[in-house]
Amino acid sequence: MNFLETHQNWRYISVRKILQLCFLYLMAMMTGTYYYNTYPLNVKYIVLLLAGGCVLLRYVKISNQTKLALICLIASILMSRMLSGGIGLAALLDFVCPLLLIECAYKVDEENFATRYVKFTVIFATASIVFFCLALANYNVFSTIMSLISRKYQYANGMTCYESFFYGYLPENWFFNQRNDSIFSESAQYSIMLNSTLWILLFSKDSLKMSEKEKKRALTIVLIALVTCMSTTGYICTLVMFACVLLQKHNDIKHKIFLYAGLIGIGIAADYFARGTDSILQKIVLDKMFSTSGTMDLTASTGMYRVSTITACLEIFMRKPFGAGYDVVNSYVSRYSLTGEASAGGGFARALAVYGIVTISILIVWMIYNSKKNMHGVLPMIAFWFFYIWTSFAQASVAYPMIFVPLYVVGLDKFTDSFDYEDRGDMI
Repeated sequence: MNFLETHQNWRYISVRKILQLCFLYLMAMMTGTYYYNTYPLNVKYIVLLLAGGCVLLRYVKISNQTKLALICLIASILMSRMLSGGIGLAALLDFVCPLLLIECAYKVDEENFATRYVKFTVIFATASIVFFCLALANYNVFSTIMSLISRKYQYANGMTCYESFFYGYLPENWFFNQRNDSIFSESAQYSIMLNSTLWILLFSKDSLKMSEKEKKRALTIVLIALVTCMSTTGYICTLVMFACVLLQKHNDIKHKIFLYAGLIGIGIAADYFARGTDSILQKIVLDKMFSTSGTMDLTASTGMYRVSTITACLEIFMRKPFGAGYDVVNSYVSRYSLTGEASAGGGFARALAVYGIVTISILIVWMIYNSKKNMHGVLPMIAFWFFYIWTSFAQASVAYPMIFVPLYVVGLDKFTDSFDYEDRGDMI
């Protein structure tokens, strides 16, 4: 290979690397950052522009399965709009943009997608741990640094938001909700990024172009970030993934899981005995999953707001299985659900009620196809599907881009005709 060919190959790779990183950051934004929640259409238009440009310039070739899914989703949403109304054309982007994002992020550089996603997550997780620990140790120093490196604007809920590239927070909310949210508006949304990375490290680590030392470091950082984000949803999904790993006959990471689980258990127990009612175990697990009488109760604490939404939306779905539209659903939830306007989450049930069974079935079929195509073994599939179903019922959406990442993780043995360049161990 002569110098000119080498130079062209490296330029080709660099362009794809930059594009992939842009797609990954947009995926993070659409999973629920402060900016996205405040200006969602701005982000969606950027996604359409970047994805459309990559397709036109032939950097990305959308798979036939995803093309079919997008066409069917658009048709079914338009059908629901004609039948029931109450669904704006902008609602199309709630499905189109996430599917385009994950498809383009993978297709622009298939060989490096999993590795780059893990390293991307590790960088943000490391930054979030540093910022969070600084905030706990010396809030004045933390707030001063954030004021210097952040842009300041009014968040969707009316509070003042400080958002930098690597971290964001609401000063008015900090003292009532001291969690590591990274750039996300909620800890549960941050846990989506972390748990999708954890799935790769537990069930598909052979797909990563990383040394064993790098994989171990990544696993440690992701688990620390998961503990500090203090998301009940995140914890439950992590525990199920751990259980699936331990049930596998051939998984050389088992002994590490026992070690990590033991260390995390000791840390949580020490925190509980030291802080009691203010501990992570009490506030994030016991208060949210058990009633005051000690019996398991998913309506305890904030759980009742999600259960309230799910119950009300399923009632509408049973009456209008082909979708009732946003107006009807929002009005019904606000007027007749147990917690009224305070109802939250319930994304899967809400989507069924709004869009109907056809639209959601198309999305699920697309996911099933990808999971059967790329996932090997029953337990990894169980871990993923539990992660998706639990999260989509607990949160507000059924189509977070980062929750689809495990569907696109493919072993390196697929890439027999990879680009002719040396892996130099770049950060991302």
